[in-house]
Parts: sequence; C-alpha cells; structure tokens
Amino acid sequence: MLTIVREVLAETLWISRFVLKGVVDSVTRNTGWGLLALLLSAVLWVIVTGEQNPPKVDVFASPIPVEAVNVPSDLGVLGEVQFVRVRITAMPEAWARITAGSFRATADLSGLRSGTQEVGVRVTASDSQVRILEVLPPKLPMAVEALDSRQVPVKVNLVGTAPLGVSIGDPKPAVSLVTARGPAPLVRQVESAAIDIPLEGLRVSINNQSFKLVPRSASANRIEGVTLDPAAVEVALSVEQHISYRSVSLLPSLQGQVPDGYWMSALRVDPAAVTVAGPREALEPLTYLNTQPIDVSKLESDTARAVNVALPQGLSLVEPRSGSVLVLVFVSPIQGSQTLSVAPALDGLSADLKATAGSIPVTLSGPLPRLRQTKATDITVTLDLQGLGPGTYNMRPKVTIPNGLELAQPVSLVSVAISKG
Repeated sequence: MLTIVREVLAETLWISRFVLKGVVDSVTRNTGWGLLALLLSAVLWVIVTGEQNPPKVDVFASPIPVEAVNVPSDLGVLGEVQFVRVRITAMPEAWARITAGSFRATADLSGLRSGTQEVGVRVTASDSQVRILEVLPPKLPMAVEALDSRQVPVKVNLVGTAPLGVSIGDPKPAVSLVTARGPAPLVRQVESAAIDIPLEGLRVSINNQSFKLVPRSASANRIEGVTLDPAAVEVALSVEQHISYRSVSLLPSLQGQVPDGYWMSALRVDPAAVTVAGPREALEPLTYLNTQPIDVSKLESDTARAVNVALPQGLSLVEPRSGSVLVLVFVSPIQGSQTLSVAPALDGLSADLKATAGSIPVTLSGPLPRLRQTKATDITVTLDLQGLGPGTYNMRPKVTIPNGLELAQPVSLVSVAISKG
C-alpha cells in the first residue's frame, strides 16, 4: 500500500511539473500568499485531472536493443545483441505514439576487464511525456574479450548450376588475404572471408566486380562480431557461352485423315513456341519445329495428346522442361440430312372397315455418321383412325424419330381412304 501511495505522489508531482512550468516567472513577482494560492490551485487541478484522465502505467510491449558504450579500445563485445523491457508511465495519448525507437538502452562498459560481468542498463526516452519507472532486467551479463586480428584467405563460392552451354572459369579475387578483427575467441573461429556468386542465369563474364566479404567458420556459418579489412573485394570470373538459344514456333504434325463423316474443326498446340539450344549455325535457319505425328484416323471426338517435339540433330529442348507439349485436336461430325419412306401404322380402325395410305417421306437432319446408321424401320409414323367411317381424309401423322436426330421439315398431310371391308 505504501508503494502505491508513493507512486501516486510521484506521479502527481511529475504531472504538476508541466502545469507549473509556464507560471513560475509570474508567481515569483507576487507575494507569498499569492504563490501559495497558485500552488494549491495547481495541485488541486492536477489531482482532479489525474482522476479524470489518469496516466497509464505498464510494461512497454516491444523489447529494446541494448547498445554497448564506452567499450575499452583493447576489448570487444562477445555474443549477440541483448534486449531489455521497460515499465513506463505516460498519458494515454503518449502511449499511442511511442515505439521501440522512442527509447535508447545503453550499457556502459568503461573500466571493464576481460570476462563476463553484470552491467547496469540505462534507458532513456526521447518523448518528454514518457517516464521510465523500471528496466527489466536492470543488469545484463556482458562478455568482453581482448581484441585480436589475423589474416584469413578469401574464398569465392560458385553457388548453383550454370546455364546449359555455359562454361565457367576459375574465380580470381583481387586479393587472396584479408584481415579479420574482433574479440579473440571470435577471430579464432573465422576460417575464410567468403563471397557467394550465384551461377543461375549467368551468361556474361564478371570483370572486376566488387563483392562484400562475409566472415565464415569452417562449417560455413557466419561469424557475427568480426569485421574484415577490406570489407569488399573485386572478383573477375570468365564466362563462355558455347550454345545459343532461340524461341521457335511449334506446328502440330498429323498422320492420316479423320473418319468419313467427321471434320477437324480446330487444331492447337500448347505452348505455341518452344525454346531450343544448340550451335548458332544450326539455330539461325530454323523458323519452326514440328511435333511428333499424331494419328487422327480413328478420332471421332475432341482429344488432347502429350507428344514430344521433333528436334533436328544437335539441338536440345530448354523450355518446356517437361520435354513434351500438348496437342489439342477438335473433331466434329459433319451435319447432313436424308429422306426415308416410311409405311404408316393405322391405329383405331373398326374391324368392318379397311383403309389405304401410301408411304410417307420423312426427312431427318443431324450428324452424318448417325444418319447413315438410321433405317426406315427406326422411324415410327402413326395415323389415328379412331371413330372414322368410310371416306377420304387428310391427316397429320404422329412421327417418332431416333434420339440425336431432328425432323428437317414437318411431315406433310397424308390422304387416307376408308371403305367397307
């Protein structure tokens, strides 16, 4: 309870500092009673305002990196950057704008010797409305060791695979040795000053281009806390291209003819062009390439076939990498029509009557292969004579046709003669 009271009192005095700052000059000219009245009024205003809009006290969420300062010239700091958190107090509007960059945490290493020691951390805020209440943790173990330096070899690593038809020479750094500096235990771990050069897509020589050096251990891990002098080195790398590349249009090759009664409505190849590699003299006269042939003699519907590209000798396919392309053949039946004579069926005629009616022409339309399979017996033409007596009648027959076909035109009226049996 006493701790809470002390914090509230400290908070009140801290806030009152901003309130009283603007009136100090004027009140010093007044009498003691006037000064007392102003002070009492200010304190009362601070208390009322604090109750209505109290400052927020909490631990700031983001960790703050600790900067080592005043490091002795003959020592270096080991290990990665350490972080602390802070418990602060500020008005709500100040909380909304502060970030980790609003704070600076420092550890003063002046007077330290080699080894690991607990060092106090000091945190300051750039925002005057933010007050630091506590640093968590208040001290950090800091490891410092004597500085050392030694020369390490420059190692150029060629990373990845060179493009097809490209030969890569030996890399030549401008210098073979550089100086590694830092804490002795770290410097002892440095096996090389490394440069990584990616080979993918590399088709031209590198002429004395500068590359940044990275201190690495024998297991190729980066050693933090060590500097290299110089920090970058120029490297020359010869690249010779023996094979040229070219994008060439692709034409599908077909074998045979589609069956009778069908036609090829469309033909496509995906992709429409391919990339090939080979000697320049073999690529220059090339205007297009064919696919391996596709037999279409039995195709009666749309189809897709994966086929290889027919490559001349000495050329190789670069794209697509799968080595095959997709040929799409669109085949449709030819549409036609034909007329068949169909004898009608007479339904509903009385037993004492007889009727005569000639064959009825029925014209059908549809796919030609389907029409060629259709016979007159596949069509039903019916005349309904129910309730009719002797006489001659013009009647509309009922026609039933096979699925997939249509009547090309309506069936005409049929003349039916009915007489006594």
